[in-house]
Amino acid sequence: MKSRLLKLIIGNITGAFLLITFILPLQADGKDWFVRPSEGDYGISSGENYNNAWDGLKDIKWCKDTEASCEDNYTDCSNHVDCLINHDGLKGGDTLYVCGTHTDTFLEIEGSGSDGSVITIDGECNDGSGASDPGVIIGAIDLSSMDDWDPIGLNQWATADDSFSSLLDTNNAKDENYYKKIPGWAWLVKNDGTPGCNNNDYYICPTANGATTIDGDVWWETQTIGGSKVDTTGRMIMYVSSDSNPASVYSNIIIPNHYAGIYAYGQSYVDIINMTVMYIKNGGIWMRNVDNFSVSDSIVSIFGGGKGFNGGSNSGNGIMFTGNSRDSIVQSNYVSQGLDVGLDVELMKDFPEETFGITFQDNTIEYCGGGIALSAH
Repeated sequence: MKSRLLKLIIGNITGAFLLITFILPLQADGKDWFVRPSEGDYGISSGENYNNAWDGLKDIKWCKDTEASCEDNYTDCSNHVDCLINHDGLKGGDTLYVCGTHTDTFLEIEGSGSDGSVITIDGECNDGSGASDPGVIIGAIDLSSMDDWDPIGLNQWATADDSFSSLLDTNNAKDENYYKKIPGWAWLVKNDGTPGCNNNDYYICPTANGATTIDGDVWWETQTIGGSKVDTTGRMIMYVSSDSNPASVYSNIIIPNHYAGIYAYGQSYVDIINMTVMYIKNGGIWMRNVDNFSVSDSIVSIFGGGKGFNGGSNSGNGIMFTGNSRDSIVQSNYVSQGLDVGLDVELMKDFPEETFGITFQDNTIEYCGGGIALSAH
């Protein structure tokens, strides 16, 4: 049934959408900004050049939206600046160069451009002398050291407390169904170089809901308090039948800690280009309620595996649109190694959502659970 759906969708895309011609307006003059991995030594960290780059993705300064209160849209407004007088932050017409490899983090887009004055997020960065420093976002933690694991009994090993607290959504802290989404996956490589999973030929090793007795399975530790409230220590648990330290069994252990690599909710007129996004819990590049977005010449790899609502099947796609998204194009990207589909347009049946004008063109999808999907659930 699923393959039939995919054929229908692909037919619609090639038969209709690809005939659309986009007339792109000229880009207004803007300013270049630079961001490098956190905890670096980047001069005054003003973001205005490579040597004074912003210190990590959370340090990016976004110009305040004059049409809406920052507090209405974001939980943290400390990096929103007033640009009415001085051009001190990222706004329409500007280009943000993402430089270097950013680990255990994600990029949240917190500003919009406009027609003829888009915000460009570009991973094709150089250090000013001509040397390349491409932008990579890795939404995971490398736990390949023996010191990363402590035995807790029953052949189970735990990471440190709060090491995976980024997965906690406090708005859902009392929703037991939310925690059914937490069991996910690990990227495991055995010492002999073979995949760490016993049940497939891939290195991505998904787990079932809750604790298991399958080698290499990982799950987010939760505790039920008072029969209904769920709390967590913020640590991951792994089962190893030999009761050996996981790092002695696997040469590579990488576990995702973020639901998206690049995330946008409600923005307009943004171009994402030349980015690499890897090791993501759910959606690699996830756009909700956006319009006039472009994603091109980017790589999204090793993603998905988070559980769907009410503990459903594996979810999370390479490049995905949800909500009321429209008039956007995804082209010339490489998407690979995902537990769900490569490209997705997804609607929630319980909400008044309408998505249209989404174009997928000249993308390459390999080793995913599916190619292209249009879903409502």
